[in-house]
Amino acid sequence: MARADKAEREGMRSIAEALLDLAYPAVLRGDHERYRVARARLLGVHPASFAVIYRMLADLDLTADFAKIRCPTLIVAGAHDGLRPPEHVQTVARQIPESQFEVIESGHYIPVQMPEKAVELLTGLLNRATF
Repeated sequence: MARADKAEREGMRSIAEALLDLAYPAVLRGDHERYRVARARLLGVHPASFAVIYRMLADLDLTADFAKIRCPTLIVAGAHDGLRPPEHVQTVARQIPESQFEVIESGHYIPVQMPEKAVELLTGLLNRATF
């Protein structure tokens, strides 16, 4: 909540570097252009919007719904995600019947940091699914 409060009071620049260190750590910044775009997107978020969404997500508890999921489910965690580490994400996966859990070399922004891997995983899931 302190991060949301600070964004509202001081703007996105006041939280961007610390947030990126958790979500897009240095080990993943080899593609400088990809990182530059991700950083610019974060800085372009309106602080009030960020704060409202952050608070909503902090209070969101879907635990009771996990066991009700009956479709093929792939839960993916980023090995370098400091916001939702793999151990936390695996806790969710364990609550979804027959879900598949995978950890990949990414941070918090998997579709941004590892778009090729995200497409590969999604394509694999869709190919296994029966509708």
